[in-house]
Amino acid sequence: MNSKTLTKSTAASNGAQVPIEVLYYRINRAAEMLGCAADELLTMAAQGDLSVVAPVLARGRFMWPTDMYRQYLIGMDASVVCEFGPADRVTLTASTLREIEALGSAVPIRFFAPDIARKAFSNATRGAALLAEGAETERNITPNIPSVDQDQTNPLDGQADLGNANEVPSIFTPHYQIQHREAAINGVWEAIDEPEDDAPKTTIDHLFIPVSEIQRLREGKPLPQDAAMRLAADSAAAEKKPHGNTEANSKKQLEVLKFGLWLHRDEIRKIVGDATKWAAFIDDQALKRWPEKGEPPLQRSVIEKHLRSIFQADPPN
Repeated sequence: MNSKTLTKSTAASNGAQVPIEVLYYRINRAAEMLGCAADELLTMAAQGDLSVVAPVLARGRFMWPTDMYRQYLIGMDASVVCEFGPADRVTLTASTLREIEALGSAVPIRFFAPDIARKAFSNATRGAALLAEGAETERNITPNIPSVDQDQTNPLDGQADLGNANEVPSIFTPHYQIQHREAAINGVWEAIDEPEDDAPKTTIDHLFIPVSEIQRLREGKPLPQDAAMRLAADSAAAEKKPHGNTEANSKKQLEVLKFGLWLHRDEIRKIVGDATKWAAFIDDQALKRWPEKGEPPLQRSVIEKHLRSIFQADPPN
């Protein structure tokens, strides 16, 4: 039996027992199996002590990678944008779960989908390796274009066939970078667009507990390393979020600046190409503006998101 599934039997029409394997249970059923209340599991998850899965009710586009570990994804030149929806299952961040715990519902704007990220990275590095060998081919990952077929992999199954992503050529991933690469793959996917006011919200009734987590709690084992990586990534992302009047004033200033740039978008496109190249150029020139740190105060994915709005047909929000 797969360690990430539980098998139970049900009677078929002929009286035989048919084994049924599941990857996760609704939180209420998981609570019954563990002899506790669903609210207790929610609190554990909000504290970062339990991984929880949910559908993406508010369909939208999400970008990865977005965090500080991006530099370790050698061979991957740009972020990947993928659309997620109710048919997908992702791992929620502790910050989203704290919001559900406090308010009863939330619209996740960040989550984890490591197996989809791993496949995207595998596709990108495979293309890079072919180019390094002189093959006449193009990379499978292009800037900000969905190129991951989610139907071919299960976000909950760490054993999915992802093209030997762990066997990236050493010219791209030296041994000492593997741990950081795994941290990047376990990093957050972040929403590109702001959710609509009437976007469907995730509640406790939409939460699922993976079988692997149920077994871990039964056995009293600690949080696995990949889950600890996700908790760290969630904390890092939350620290970057501005608060209070500073955020409000910054939004107003950004609105005016983006509109001014939008008015000249055609001329700007001729100079910079696209948002991905523009963001990369800003990174390359960062020492001129931020000599102490040598990098912009925003993640490149966030910079790309703002710059991309400059080139859209309608005025940016």
